[in-house]
Amino acid sequence: MEMAEAQQRALDILRRTPGTEEQARGVWKVIFEMIGDRAESATPKLKYYEVHHQREHARLAMLTAIAEGKNLTQADVAAREAVGLPVQIIQAGEVPVVRVRQRPPQPAS
Repeated sequence: MEMAEAQQRALDILRRTPGTEEQARGVWKVIFEMIGDRAESATPKLKYYEVHHQREHARLAMLTAIAEGKNLTQADVAAREAVGLPVQIIQAGEVPVVRVRQRPPQPAS
């Protein structure tokens, strides 16, 4: 599925339920920032176009998941997995919560 088609189908689905579009924007903001944070701490530094490519790849994965009828948690996981961000799903009652696995501290060199 191409970006424009995935985006339109996902927006149509999200707009059916009030508040869902805002929730999706919140999920995307976290992923967007995680990609940026990872890029800033990378050695050697990533080029702008490399970061942009990762963000677009994650965005397409998230929108495609929503367009295919998956819920926001599944779309979040799809986006994170598409670019290798850490994911751990914990069920809190019936509300799925996405938590980021923290990497152990690296020894100073």
